[in-house]
Amino acid sequence: MWRHARGVCLLVLTLALVSAGCGPGTVTAGDLTFQQRSDAIDAVEAHAASLPGGDHAATLASVAAYMRSRPEFAESGVSEEYGCTWARFVDGRILVFRDDPPPTAGESIVGDRGCTGTLRTGQPVGKARVLQCLSGYVDATPWLRDWLRSAGYDVSADLENPTVERLRSVQGQDGVFFISTHGGGGVAERGQGPLFCLMTTTPVTDENDRRYESDLKDHSLMILDCLGTPTTRVRRYAITAKFVRDHMRFGPNSLVYVDACYSNDREFREACFDAGASLYAGWTGAVLDWVSARAALFMFDRMLGANATTASEVPPQRPFDYARAYSDLVTRGWHRNPTGIMPSAAEASCGRDLIVNPTVPTLVFTPGPTGDCGALAPSIEFAKVDELPDDAPPGTSHLTVFGQFGDDPGEGQRSVTLDGTSLRVLSWTPCEVTCEIPATGPGFSGNVQLAHRGHRSNVVPLTSWWVRVHYALDYFDGACTDEFDLLIHLRFDVHGYRREPADQRWRYPLAQFDHYESGLSVGQDSSGTWSASGQWSETWPVTGGDNPEYATRYHQYAGGGNLAFGPPTVGGSYVAGTAQLRFDTGTHSSGVVVEPPRTLYIRLRLSAGATGKTDTVSMSTGPGSITEPSPLSGLSDVEMDLIIDDNYHIQAGRALAVPSLGESAGVVQWLESVPTNAPDAATARVRLP
Repeated sequence: MWRHARGVCLLVLTLALVSAGCGPGTVTAGDLTFQQRSDAIDAVEAHAASLPGGDHAATLASVAAYMRSRPEFAESGVSEEYGCTWARFVDGRILVFRDDPPPTAGESIVGDRGCTGTLRTGQPVGKARVLQCLSGYVDATPWLRDWLRSAGYDVSADLENPTVERLRSVQGQDGVFFISTHGGGGVAERGQGPLFCLMTTTPVTDENDRRYESDLKDHSLMILDCLGTPTTRVRRYAITAKFVRDHMRFGPNSLVYVDACYSNDREFREACFDAGASLYAGWTGAVLDWVSARAALFMFDRMLGANATTASEVPPQRPFDYARAYSDLVTRGWHRNPTGIMPSAAEASCGRDLIVNPTVPTLVFTPGPTGDCGALAPSIEFAKVDELPDDAPPGTSHLTVFGQFGDDPGEGQRSVTLDGTSLRVLSWTPCEVTCEIPATGPGFSGNVQLAHRGHRSNVVPLTSWWVRVHYALDYFDGACTDEFDLLIHLRFDVHGYRREPADQRWRYPLAQFDHYESGLSVGQDSSGTWSASGQWSETWPVTGGDNPEYATRYHQYAGGGNLAFGPPTVGGSYVAGTAQLRFDTGTHSSGVVVEPPRTLYIRLRLSAGATGKTDTVSMSTGPGSITEPSPLSGLSDVEMDLIIDDNYHIQAGRALAVPSLGESAGVVQWLESVPTNAPDAATARVRLP
């Protein structure tokens, strides 16, 4: 990568082929010692350091000419593929030189550290290995490790040092493989293109040369001489595509992200696919360190839902798949080196249809032929509750979460929690997961979170309200009253979520989705009380004439009791209802004209009835009284719109209700209700424009 100082990058490749010298002062093939080659490399570096700089092409040409003038080299040239100069020693090894242009000041997007765009919904299986081969440059790896650990990945500290042996130990246990290092290439044989390689942290020594002699001869390893820091030169071994094919294996659905110049090399990328990678990310050319670090931080932040960069949205975002995250990266122009060129319309609309400009180094994500890697963490869009599912055990309801979850990893590898309590999973598909939840009591509401092989999703709040509803029907000029006092338990997901990263048009789990069109029952622990009271009389003449005699019948209504949740039944006492979360305009049944006109509300339909009301009848003309049953004027599917304000309180309101006996309309009133587990600053909603 381009780094913070104009640097020299040298690469040595040991070849099976031995060439005869063709430069002045030719040295006989095979008679170079390790020290002679080291001295020659030192001389090339010294020559490059003596050049004025500023003209990259002129520097490469001068270095190539200098190489040809030395007796240790048999051939040299300039590689257009990797922007470097190469030369072949007389004993067959290859030296590659890269001149890095001066650095460009960059911007930081990282704050304080803290712990459907694609059909691919699969998630990596295995550990996360985050490797850094360089020091003194802009380094994204500390944050990436923190974010991956927070999402539930096993990021072991003993895997952070990318030596040759550590890379050889990559044998299917890694679901996320990230490496930040130098990339380069050298021509192995005359007439062939250069081989791409990645630097490790294993130093070049006489002992290691003997240890890796066979790897050097078959081109699995190269020797890279470059700036390990902005001011310090290092010589290390570098792996090639052959090393990956022969010695490395990646886990199922794995992401391989190579943060290095020219790392989108086709042969190296295909080798990673052959080793099991499902998704590969790499750069098409030389890239500035801060540019590549910014891109890596942004992509991992969006794919993990870390919300830890200065580019974070408010409220925070859920995890997104790589295609949606990459589309946002392209829209910002952060997928390429700064050139003043804005992304094309095709790039901005969909990262998967990226048109790569070969003259501009660009980060490219390429899906492989195996696996289904599309995301790094499960992502919940919204949740809904079915309070009365068919064939559910008594005292249970169903919770369904919608989003991106990957294939079912199987029992023991998955979990869904509500308010910290694990739920029994009933079904799992890549986009929907249904669980059994308590119908009443603890765990009625709380935060919902899902985990897939230990990788944790975003948190979605399930909010609940106890709504006090009062219904009264007065009759006989107010002398008698039938009353219901109901306590209705409701729960809904009312947090706002984005369909796309940085989308400012918020979505809610509302009736626009088919699965919210069906009526949802109120909570099974809803209850109430009823009462009947009052007296009235009726009088009529019993004799004729000028002074008739009158008789009076007196009625005394009485009764009361409890109402339990249950279906409407003839001759029973019950409270029942349905509730739907809606987002509508205009005047609601509460009689309130909404300003602004778009408001979130719950449409509640209630029914209630009871038996036990009595009518005690007595006559003025005779002794005694008779007590007999009397019908109670109950509620029959009365409709109420409960408006939810910006603090998630249900506002007080009233509505007219036609009683079950057909008398004149009564009045239903409800009090303001304070929510339990309302969305907080991390999940708050805002109004749609």
